[in-house]
Amino acid sequence: MSGNDPWAKHKAASQSETPSEPARAEEAPAVKKPKAKARKTLSPAVSKSSSQAAESISQPEIRSDQPKGLLTCPKCHQVLNQDGRNWRCADGHSYDTAKQGYVNLLLVDQKKSRHPGDDMDMVRARADFLDGGDYQPIADALSTLLSEQLGDATDQTLLDIGCGDGWYTARMASAVPALGQITGLDISRDAVRYATRRNKSIRWIVASGARPPVQAQSQNAIVTLFTPLMPQGLEHALSDDGVVITASTGANHLSQLRERIYTQVNEDHWSPVSAMQNAGFHSVAEQNVRFTWRRKA
Repeated sequence: MSGNDPWAKHKAASQSETPSEPARAEEAPAVKKPKAKARKTLSPAVSKSSSQAAESISQPEIRSDQPKGLLTCPKCHQVLNQDGRNWRCADGHSYDTAKQGYVNLLLVDQKKSRHPGDDMDMVRARADFLDGGDYQPIADALSTLLSEQLGDATDQTLLDIGCGDGWYTARMASAVPALGQITGLDISRDAVRYATRRNKSIRWIVASGARPPVQAQSQNAIVTLFTPLMPQGLEHALSDDGVVITASTGANHLSQLRERIYTQVNEDHWSPVSAMQNAGFHSVAEQNVRFTWRRKA
């Protein structure tokens, strides 16, 4: 993508990786939500100008004295009040904090399988790889971009949708001073259970990213890395002046590994820019991250 594109103000963040040649990393652009009054189209089925009605979800009134980033009930969408290890809404729906420290807010009708998302073997394999540091350039670029977008603000809320084992989430928590309440969300209970080991101060929840169970417009920043985009969920959670940072793989992502597996390797890749633009967001920054792996002797 070019800095001359009309939606881009300047270059800034993107990612991918390759074993032994420079990997074109396309961590997608940081994209910023327009002011609510300037909304156009959220998706083919939902109009931002009438999003509350189109979503068929009643939005409870949020008092101005409530702290930002509160969890909400996935059934009735009212604020969840915490009492020890229990979370309960005004309608009496109740959720317990697991002994590992996460809260499961994923409803049965939101599951497409009995155990959605990655299983523990997949989670451990990914965590072992990430802990080796090979993707550190991506984590560094992500934290730098997030710091630039949040500026000198303090106590900023962050929602990481598709947090997986929490590797990136924990690194943002330690590298971005502006952050306050951080929430890591994933549909995989095994992934979130593993993530609780990384940082106990982060709020970890099992939930659907299609409609994150957080207070409406409560997140100053949302990160969604290498996961399917769900603009309706982003629109619900993001504050009017908030920023979304996405990441997608580049054309050369793991190219040499793919060449060993497939007879023909396609270099085309998907970019989140058009999808986010169609959803009414505009790009404020983009960055390509390229780095090389060398086989150890």
